[in-house]
Amino acid sequence: MSVTGDFGRRAQGHTHRLIETGLAHFVASDSHDLVRRPPGLAGAFEVIRERWGEELALRLTTGNPRAVLEDRPLPAPVPLPEPAAGKSQKLAGPLSLAGRLTGRSRP
Repeated sequence: MSVTGDFGRRAQGHTHRLIETGLAHFVASDSHDLVRRPPGLAGAFEVIRERWGEELALRLTTGNPRAVLEDRPLPAPVPLPEPAAGKSQKLAGPLSLAGRLTGRSRP
């Protein structure tokens, strides 16, 4: 899974930035079988829980998917701690996709 780094550090970094900028609403598995590419939601849940808290981990893995299945709106985003100075600001800067989608882009 991208969240856990199984697809490399670059994919993991992009995934973590999506979570940090509030652009990820679900975490799911792209499992193909139980041996070559098994489901990995438990590992992803733990990474999210350790880094951003249990509330967000539950929301991304069960709460938001359940809301969609029950035809309910997604709840308001979970506030995340402020990123370390410069790191996420650079990654979600004005020219990035996250910057454009979150309104941090230049006109």
